Amino acid sequence: MKLNDSCKYCEVAQLCLPLSVNALPHSAFDEIVSRRIEMEKGSTVFNLGNTFTSFYAVKHGIFKIFIITEDGREQIESFYYPGEFIGFDAVDSGYYRGDLQALTDSCVCEIPYASFIELCNSVPSLQEHLIKLMSQRIGQNHCLRLNTKSIEKIASFLINFTSRMDRFKPNQFNYHFPMSRAEIGDHLGLTAETVTRTFTILRNKQIIECSGKTLTIHNLRALQKLSFVV
Repeated sequence: MKLNDSCKYCEVAQLCLPLSVNALPHSAFDEIVSRRIEMEKGSTVFNLGNTFTSFYAVKHGIFKIFIITEDGREQIESFYYPGEFIGFDAVDSGYYRGDLQALTDSCVCEIPYASFIELCNSVPSLQEHLIKLMSQRIGQNHCLRLNTKSIEKIASFLINFTSRMDRFKPNQFNYHFPMSRAEIGDHLGLTAETVTRTFTILRNKQIIECSGKTLTIHNLRALQKLSFVV
């Protein structure tokens, strides 16, 4: 393992690991990471129906989990960002619930479920962190479902995106934004045309600017009001 592959030198380690367990040697976490997988944009980590064996922690890059519906549409369940864990929704069934695909050149750390649970059993604060991560996922999905109007849904999605990316690099205003309008629509239950039209409304109100793969937030407070985040 290269030096900069170690949890000790990872720039998102503070997101993966709670401060309360940082007193443990980073080698304890390095030992349960079975491999670090460098991925090209468009490649997949696992597919719908594969047996659940491991969590995946995003070291860098952005991912989506999706299924293909019977009529051939892509339905995106969720997006994942640096420092986040993937696989919680597969624990109960024992199978992954969709295809995990990289939206950018990315890297994930594979953490076998059995090894992670064994470490959790010996470190109570790590168990608490696991519950917190699961709670965050539920809260993020719940917040998106509260809104019914397209502009509210998209504002909530953008707040969700920026707040999660700010955990990785705080106090940003410009973000790399690799999701297409179609992908955002597939996730929120909107058409690509509706997403494009709503982005134009937000731009005309001088709330955001989205050019190519760059998202700029001009008026965070206005975006929060539209999404009911205060």
